[in-house]
Amino acid sequence: MRLCYGTSAMGGVVNIITKKPEKGISAAVDGSYGTHSTWTSDEFVSAQLHDKLNLQINHNYFDSDGYFAWADSWVQKRLTAMTQNLASWGPVKGNYLQSLENQTREMDSVFAKLKYDMTPSSRFNLVYSYWSNDNDIGYKYGYIDQERNRISIDYKRRGEVEITSNLFYLKEEMDYSQPVLPSPGMDAEQGRQTWLVQGNKNDIPLNDYGGMLSISMGLGQRHELTLGTEHRLGDMENEMYDGITSERIRLLQAK
Repeated sequence: MRLCYGTSAMGGVVNIITKKPEKGISAAVDGSYGTHSTWTSDEFVSAQLHDKLNLQINHNYFDSDGYFAWADSWVQKRLTAMTQNLASWGPVKGNYLQSLENQTREMDSVFAKLKYDMTPSSRFNLVYSYWSNDNDIGYKYGYIDQERNRISIDYKRRGEVEITSNLFYLKEEMDYSQPVLPSPGMDAEQGRQTWLVQGNKNDIPLNDYGGMLSISMGLGQRHELTLGTEHRLGDMENEMYDGITSERIRLLQAK
């Protein structure tokens, strides 16, 4: 199984290899360490709890204080904009460059699966996954925090009449903030205060849930009939807060 995640041109992939559990308990641990205090750890546990009941748990962790998210061309474009003879950008350029060197990133993910072989032709799965991604971009109003929880239940029966069903629920939170950039009419001190003190903060919660049911049966030797239904509901909103006044502005609300 492969879990994909990301936003705003940043992302990654967590590969989860599902193995047929052996009797008893098996476990594996792996880790690495590199420059900029960058380290990772991976843990895997698989257990056959009963002749028909299996459990699998995976955990992945990543931490670095030297994370760099931006392409050189993007940084250069921003620096060029900062040198257009604007007094308000004078004290900002150095702070901006320093902030690029002070970024940190921490990611954490958990995957758990409980499989129950009810009969030789039917099985039931309960799956839970968790993912978090915290980026600190080096200044007060400069971070991206994400958290995702997902649970699903599925059932499958094989035979002359094949039944497949699934229920799921996803809860996701995304918070990010960014500084308010100095305007051309500001002097140097006003530009510095604007960059360091004022910012905008966005909160974007998401709830997504639904289910499906599919029934298939053969019609003669060459045909098959499949009947299915799927329903999905979701709600999301985006609220922005002013860093100084704490004024709340609802930018988006949808269902």
